[in-house]
Amino acid sequence: VSDWSSDVCSSDLATCMRLLLALLLLMEPSATALRRVLVTGGNKGIGQAICKRILCDHPDTHVLLGSRNQARGETAVQQILDAVPGAAGRIEALALEVTDDASVAAAAAAVSEKYSAEEAPLHGLVCNAGVGFGRSIPETLAVNLYGAKRCCEAFVPLLTPEGGRVVTIASASGPNFLSALDAAQQQA
Repeated sequence: VSDWSSDVCSSDLATCMRLLLALLLLMEPSATALRRVLVTGGNKGIGQAICKRILCDHPDTHVLLGSRNQARGETAVQQILDAVPGAAGRIEALALEVTDDASVAAAAAAVSEKYSAEEAPLHGLVCNAGVGFGRSIPETLAVNLYGAKRCCEAFVPLLTPEGGRVVTIASASGPNFLSALDAAQQQA
């Protein structure tokens, strides 16, 4: 399954992604504006696949691709534009480091300012940014838990109150970690 993210519009992961995105995009499309969805960690892996899937399945949606590095975000946007016909004008990179209060605040302010004509500029927030094995517990929690919390605190006020959605992506890290513990450690 090494190439699933490069051909997400026709991948085996499509059914799972469609179910996830159905939760996010239940609201009827606006007649005048694209529904805007922010995807954190959107510049690679699952996040990039989510961005592609949204653009493939929902022509009434605009994606803000959150990336901690603006240049990598712009590169990912170009890769998505090359892969998804019809995505032009419906995706943009947003500098967003989920572990940094100032970065998250600046990103929220940028979205609010850019779309100031709209009281609620976002339809959805996908908290996807995450790290896996090879890091300390504090480093992992800083991204996977506190990063999602920080983004929710900053971006939920920008969500449309009628049907706005938050989707949080989790990994198997927790269950995998717990399965390696003995029974006493699991109960502690």
